[in-house]
Amino acid sequence: MKKKIKERLNIIWPMAMIWAFVFFISLVFFFVPESAIGMPGFRMIGLILSFATFVMTTLFSFLILSHNITVRKTSAENNKSAEEFRELQFVSGNYSVVEFFGDMLLYEQYSTYTKTLEKTKDFAFFLRQDDIDLKDVAENFKDYTFLSVRIPFRVVEGKSVAGLRVTRFSFTREANKYRFVPCGQELNTLILYDDDTRSSTMLAGLIIKKSGEFFVCDKVTPFGKIKLNLSMRSLLGVEVNGWTELYFTNPRKLEKDGANMYKITSSQFKISGLPTLVKEEKIEI
Repeated sequence: MKKKIKERLNIIWPMAMIWAFVFFISLVFFFVPESAIGMPGFRMIGLILSFATFVMTTLFSFLILSHNITVRKTSAENNKSAEEFRELQFVSGNYSVVEFFGDMLLYEQYSTYTKTLEKTKDFAFFLRQDDIDLKDVAENFKDYTFLSVRIPFRVVEGKSVAGLRVTRFSFTREANKYRFVPCGQELNTLILYDDDTRSSTMLAGLIIKKSGEFFVCDKVTPFGKIKLNLSMRSLLGVEVNGWTELYFTNPRKLEKDGANMYKITSSQFKISGLPTLVKEEKIEI
């Protein structure tokens, strides 16, 4: 309020000073003899008053202009605040938080998918071990093993989930920790839905070196826990970031397809920030 009053006075004061100055000059010429200035006094006063009127009118116009600018600025700020409030309301009611449960499966990717991957070199839905160069994977494809991880999940709060992005995937075995990072910038997992069990499963791909010790295809590979940094995106585009830890006991190998199965015994989830609205670019189809 004080700032607005100060802005008004910054314009009113010059107007008052000019008015006082013109009034003073007019009085001077009114009492000075006409012979001293070579022009009738009333004519001189008329010129002075005309000039003063022009100046005052101009300043008054600027005052009105300043007021209109302030009104438009205030209106724009109010509209922005209202839009932000509506977005906040939308976000607060349309996010998704998931919980992993049940049995996690870890196995070599099916050969048909691996052959297709060798041709396309599209690693968008994979995470690579953090010491692996993706360019080397493309050039020396046969030196790497491609794994699949399946983890059942359910929505524990909010709306249905549309996508999951894992930004860090960490496996812990005794004193060893194996970290995986995304190969791309977008959503990097698939969501599978089973109509029979009415359950959803997150499917992620992992790239490891064949010479490494992370996974041995004919043996059970035990892990005490895994940790995921992930983003959960709802169907309406609201995203929540967080991390979850899953703990396991008694892993076993399935006879049917040789997959390692890990029973999730407990889990915890921590949110890393407030939900945000993801605004996608408009795409013409």
